[in-house]
Amino acid sequence: IMEMIYGHDRYRMEAVLGYQDLQEDIAALPANDQVLAIDLRGRNPDDVFSDIPYEKGALFLRELEQKVGRENFDQFLLNYFKHFAFKSITTDEFIVYLNDTLLAEYPDKLDSERIDQWIFKPGIPADAPMPTSDAFSIVDQARQDWLSGEKSATSIDTAKWTVHQWLYFLNNMPEELSDEQLAELDDAFGLTASSNNEIAHSWLMIAVHNEYQPAYDRLYDYLVSIGRNKLVKPLYRELSKTPQGKAFAQKAFAEAKPGYHPLTIKANEGFVN
Repeated sequence: IMEMIYGHDRYRMEAVLGYQDLQEDIAALPANDQVLAIDLRGRNPDDVFSDIPYEKGALFLRELEQKVGRENFDQFLLNYFKHFAFKSITTDEFIVYLNDTLLAEYPDKLDSERIDQWIFKPGIPADAPMPTSDAFSIVDQARQDWLSGEKSATSIDTAKWTVHQWLYFLNNMPEELSDEQLAELDDAFGLTASSNNEIAHSWLMIAVHNEYQPAYDRLYDYLVSIGRNKLVKPLYRELSKTPQGKAFAQKAFAEAKPGYHPLTIKANEGFVN
């Protein structure tokens, strides 16, 4: 759908960024929360919310599409939506339908063991499709040139970069950067003052990890004004790793708490207590 509406380039960029989000979740979650058919018995679904069903699920469907072909998979999806219109189904019902359709039609390309691995096993199956994006190649080169000292930050041509390219540029920086490097990036691109919440989030994650103090006023304002758990939880988690960071997080959380959604409060109070 994204590809048809916004074009191939944007679809590819979002797929790469989504794959990186998936890898982060897999690194952080216990094995039983990395499966698509997650067992929620006795658990609040909100407590285990993650990118796993979205991004791992998308990767699973992408593999099916690649193995049977785009046109064949599109027809499968159309039939699927018609068959289950206005219904909710279980994992077992989905597997039965998959066995009766795609697996029956393409036994030489699909097998039930591989399907079970995707649905019931943690992590990402070996040889899963790896999303790539040509639009990120120039970003990789720009980052590499800057890190090696071949280019200054101000000499990087970012005039035509999309939000996705900025996120990729920041999210793939080395974990450790010096204050001088961070100041150079900030001076060149105004990252601390970015009005885009996604870009600001990626920059502030770098700032917290490297304890870059010039960004901390913005960090505080961000935490008390942004309510999306996806954006604030990683920051609280990172801040809680040091005594100074935890004290900072406690102060911000106390001010922000009255305006947070109850689920955001529940997801983050463990980092500040």
